[in-house]
Amino acid sequence: MLKKYSNPNIQQNQKKENESNTTIKFPDTIPSSLLVEADQNPFIKGYVYPYDNNRIRCGIYYNDILVGFMTPRESSRGWRIGAIYVKQEYSGKSISSIAIKKFLQDKKATPILIDTNNVASQKAFEKAGFSMDQAIYDWDDGSGQYNIWFPNQSPYTI
Repeated sequence: MLKKYSNPNIQQNQKKENESNTTIKFPDTIPSSLLVEADQNPFIKGYVYPYDNNRIRCGIYYNDILVGFMTPRESSRGWRIGAIYVKQEYSGKSISSIAIKKFLQDKKATPILIDTNNVASQKAFEKAGFSMDQAIYDWDDGSGQYNIWFPNQSPYTI
């Protein structure tokens, strides 16, 4: 029986390659077809607003191909990443977390709410430097539960 072997050097090179191949453009115009596709995702459905052309969005590119978007908003407390989406065929490359880090690198980030079942967003924000508060809260509409995620070295507490 063959054992699966993972070379750390290859993994590190792939990580660097993914980081250099992932770029963001803010603000950016996102095609409605991608927004409609994203609005089918159960974790962001209803938060995408595919036909609202007044929303400011950030394009996420991989090898110069638009593969997703995020909807950041600035408030008096800093920047918050709203709906974030990367096409399924580009998953597994840490593109979301790389894009989050690149967007926030020179900005003050605010805490965000992530559904307890949204494992993909939890992983992306953790890799981007956020930490989860252990408390669990109920969504106001009764649709589930969420945790608050804080940017590392954040002055915010509950």
